[in-house]
Amino acid sequence: MYRGFGINDKRDIGGKEDYEVLVSERTYRFSFFRCPRARVMIGILLLLYLGIWFILYPFKINKLFDVFLFMVLPTILATYVIPYLGWYEEKIKFEQSLLLALSSLIVTSFFIVFYDFLGLNAPLIIFIGYAIPVSLRYIVFRTVFISDPLKPLLHTLFQSIVALPFIHLIFPLNLADIVLFLLVSVVGLSAVIAFIGLINRPFLKDFDVSGTDLIRMAYQLYIGEEKGKKDLEEIFRRTSIKSDVNYTVFSFKNEEKEKSLFIIPELHPGPIKGIAGAMLPEMLSNKLEDKHGTVFTFHGCSTHVQNPIRKEDCLMLVKDIENAVDEINYTNVGTSFHTTHQGLFAGAQVLGDGLFLTVSFSPHPTEDIDAPIGEIASLKAGEKGYSRVGFIDAHNCIKKGAMEVYYPSRRYRTIIEKTNEIIDRLKDSEMGVVHMGISSMDGYVKSEGIAGDGIKVAVFEVNGRKNALVLIDGNNMERGLREKIQEELSDLVDISEIHTTDSHEVNTLNRDYNPVGFAMDHSLIIDEVRKITEEAILDLEPVQIGVHTGTLPNFPLMGPLGSHRLNAVAESVYQVAPIAAGMSFAVQFLATSLILLLFV
Repeated sequence: MYRGFGINDKRDIGGKEDYEVLVSERTYRFSFFRCPRARVMIGILLLLYLGIWFILYPFKINKLFDVFLFMVLPTILATYVIPYLGWYEEKIKFEQSLLLALSSLIVTSFFIVFYDFLGLNAPLIIFIGYAIPVSLRYIVFRTVFISDPLKPLLHTLFQSIVALPFIHLIFPLNLADIVLFLLVSVVGLSAVIAFIGLINRPFLKDFDVSGTDLIRMAYQLYIGEEKGKKDLEEIFRRTSIKSDVNYTVFSFKNEEKEKSLFIIPELHPGPIKGIAGAMLPEMLSNKLEDKHGTVFTFHGCSTHVQNPIRKEDCLMLVKDIENAVDEINYTNVGTSFHTTHQGLFAGAQVLGDGLFLTVSFSPHPTEDIDAPIGEIASLKAGEKGYSRVGFIDAHNCIKKGAMEVYYPSRRYRTIIEKTNEIIDRLKDSEMGVVHMGISSMDGYVKSEGIAGDGIKVAVFEVNGRKNALVLIDGNNMERGLREKIQEELSDLVDISEIHTTDSHEVNTLNRDYNPVGFAMDHSLIIDEVRKITEEAILDLEPVQIGVHTGTLPNFPLMGPLGSHRLNAVAESVYQVAPIAAGMSFAVQFLATSLILLLFV
């Protein structure tokens, strides 16, 4: 999934798909954590310097030094001194300090230009202009770097206060000027403190943690600090549930050793890079591959409700699988891969005494399939004689705004009808000796949409028919890419299906929408998959297959309360915050104008 914690509703009207894109689905969500290059910011500083000089003192070269004193020098001092003021819970970097000082100067410059247009005298508009951005700096320090409401005051006031002596050198200030400066600063701080309270209230009510603390945790997560990860996992724990989590394992071995594991857990590898279960596929491979061969972690039916709470909890699945594989009974027979394509792609194959069953709505974009749907489909298969079922959501077609599949939607009914149909066809399918070949490639860049488990391909040959199961460690797939890969493989195998693991290791706060093929050229992916498939075909050999279905009792999950409520609150704040911030600055601007009108 791509919305972090989202659910929404999809509307089908006249067969056309109408998708609503949430505010929080935007590709770049936390861009304010990113800093422009220092030379770009220095260039902007010089432009501001020359611009204010020209507005206040057009063509008066002798005033260039005066403007440098009250514009550039305070900005440089703030940039270099603020990182050393202390009390930081997260250390502010030079580029961030420069960006904040420059942003403050931009606000100051705007008000200097505005009040100059109204005809106010230069000394007044300059020191009042320096009082205005106090509120901006307080928001940044309070939400990102220092949680205490009082300690950021020194950092907040530093740039404005350090400018006063330089202003005084050019325009001597009196006590009334200082009082006016402090009054405007207090008005701004009061407005922004009220704004912060508005943002904090819903989070404190629902999660016993403030919105500013959540922003700070998000920043820590963004820069890769373990503290932010642990703190966010602790928030998830507070609203977590304990649930029985089902999983299915297919174990394959040749004459010498175990060759591969197919793992289909009803766990969701989310919610976002670095925390909870986002690394589930890669973690299972790291823990199990040395002993059990290449691990394929397919996306079982699950949504963010089934997110593990902590990375450590995922090890419970590792331990259970290791115990189960030691007791599996093996056989060497199965069927070829059978499919249906009407309204839904459903593919099924008997492997040993288990049923491998995968579904996709491609080319129609779809998000996660809810866990109960997989449970119902597996129970239906059990009624037809298949007690061990691995039900996979292929998760291979997406565009922004695509919706999950929930019971009792039309798509749920389609899944049940078509999987029943394909299972009935398997009854008449000829059993044969199963040959299997595998190959894989890793080392991809997560920001390009493929996580640490890379691309894996398993090719089966039964009774002369070959099918390829492609698994890419990513979060869904760009619409149309699946079909391109299938066409490329059509001369190598009789049929193929393309899967993604739904790994949220490719999703960051800065790029929440990053399906396979979004940031990486399609032709490169297609070429890689073909090469790996060719290698897997060369690896074909007879295998023994063992199947196990298990349950992890009392497994801690994010649950509906944690995922849906956090999404609702975060969505509200995301929409309200810009309005509330704008209103707080508007209040400050109007109050400042009123003060100037009354006292100047």
